[in-house]
Order: sequence, then structure tokens, then C-alpha cells
Amino acid sequence: MVVMQPAWLAPFLLLTGCGGLVVFEDADAADGSGSSESPTDASGTGPATGSTGSSGGDGGSDAGSSSSSAGGAAPDGACIADDYCSCIAVPTCQVVGDECFCPCDEPCSEPCECDCAGGAFLQCAPGSIRDPGALDVGVWLVGWSDVANHFSWLRFDPDGRLQVLAEGTASDNTPYFPCTGTGSWSFNLAPESVTLDLPPGCTSTSITFELWFPLGMLVPALQVAFLRDNGEGRAIGAWRYPDEMCSPDLASCGDPVMP
Repeated sequence: MVVMQPAWLAPFLLLTGCGGLVVFEDADAADGSGSSESPTDASGTGPATGSTGSSGGDGGSDAGSSSSSAGGAAPDGACIADDYCSCIAVPTCQVVGDECFCPCDEPCSEPCECDCAGGAFLQCAPGSIRDPGALDVGVWLVGWSDVANHFSWLRFDPDGRLQVLAEGTASDNTPYFPCTGTGSWSFNLAPESVTLDLPPGCTSTSITFELWFPLGMLVPALQVAFLRDNGEGRAIGAWRYPDEMCSPDLASCGDPVMP
């Protein structure tokens, strides 16, 4: 299925040279028809996207329970997998591929034909950020870059604690979130949205996971997504890295720009 990108993402996609993409939400979506003919509305109905949220949502973090995984994907709902077959082995995961990615070519697929082929598997992604483990596995570098870098680090703990490190990189960085310390996070009522109660020095906001798509501008991350910072009205990127990228207390992190 072709995911129609939200209009506000168009300049970001042009900047990075990204084209169309196909998202298979489960194995049945790639049963042989194999092409990108049925568009999915990206206004919030599909699991890869979400509508604009608002700061100050209610509800708990809902993170903490576990689900099983198979085929090489990461535990819980993180859906970290290196290939199509490992990704579809976990029912809650979705496959993100180029527009002409053909699952019929994969060793775990039944014999089938695709309308077009030759596209690449790009990444495995959570079906929803509300899936257990979808946010609280690894650490996240968030922000954007122009002539300078504007990045900070986040860690979503399962108990709703949010750890923030202002300095995202050592390379001409102006922190995206100019605060370091502990806050909290929770899901709010808007689809695929999270309220961030940030430490002193930052204005709390909410973020919406709009689209899972790999931006190839930093050291290869486990997963990449487009976010919308609803407080700033800005599109930003989010790169998930292994926990080992940062110290346990998030006092320091490796530099993904100059490792």
C-alpha cells in the first residue's frame, strides 16, 4: 500500500530526495497482489501516520507489558529487524519499502507476481507507537539540520519517565530541546501522539509520529521516523539507536554525526 505523505512533509521529502514508499502492515497485505495500488489515508487512520496532537494530553504511558517476537526482530513492539521476513514474523510490525518493493522475491513469501519490482526493503517499523516497547527500546536522537545541527536525545522509560540530553551532537549543534534532566511522557488522545513534559528550561510539547521513513543523513540508525512537534508546528526527524549509544543515565551519548 502506498502511504500518502502529509502535505507539510513535502519540503522535507524534497530536501532529502525521498520518493514514494510502500507499507505492508501485515503478511496478508503482500499475498501476491504485491503492488502499491491501494492508497492509505495519512490523516491519522493508518498506523504509520497520525493526526496533529495537542500539548497536555491525558492518559498514562501504557508502556510496560511485553509481547513475544520471532525471526530476528527486537522484543516487544520495537520491530527492529533487518529484513522483510524477520519483520512480518511479528504480527504488530509493518514493512516499509520502496514503491516497487516486491515481497514475492522474499524467501518467506508464497509464489506470486508483482506489478513492479526492484525496490528495496527499507526498514521494519512498529504498527503503532502504543504497541508495548515501540518507544521505550533504545534511545532517540530528535531534531533537524540545515547549515547547523539542531538535535537532542530522548529516552522513554517504560514507567513514563522521560530522560532528556540537550546536546545531540558535537558538531555545530544547537540543542533542539535546550534542557537536560528528567521529565515524563504519556500518550494523549490524538492518534500516534505523545505528550512530553520536559525538564526545566524547555516548554512542554507533544509530538506525533507521522511517517516511518529512513533518512540517510546520520550514522545508520535502527529506525527512523518523521515527527511533528505540535508545539513548534515543525517537522523533525527521530532516529532510534541502541541503548549502548548513551550512558545509562543519559548524561552522555556518542556522536552520530562524527562517531
